[in-house]
Amino acid sequence: MKKTPQLVFLLLLGAGCSASPATRESIDDPGQLLFNGYVHESVDCYACHGGAGTGTWKGANLVGIGAREDRAEIEKSIRSGPGIMPAYEGKLTAVEMNEIIDWLETLK
Repeated sequence: MKKTPQLVFLLLLGAGCSASPATRESIDDPGQLLFNGYVHESVDCYACHGGAGTGTWKGANLVGIGAREDRAEIEKSIRSGPGIMPAYEGKLTAVEMNEIIDWLETLK
């Protein structure tokens, strides 16, 4: 079968984000627990950004994001979901949002 670029794209698109979360036993940070889907099933940042935030083919590498963006910019991105990222407005409390941002700022 001849593989066309469209077919390859559709296969990749159908695969969705497929990164694995960090193991629960390896996490002691509340923000990382949220990021990895262990607090809310609907908050699964790891699926596109990887369990350690290092990115996948679909989600950006978030290592160093605290140096590139301030807290307000990070929060805006999480709330509104830029590009193909889903919006998490209403899915996180203010405390949970701050916990995720606190953890993201530790990624160096």
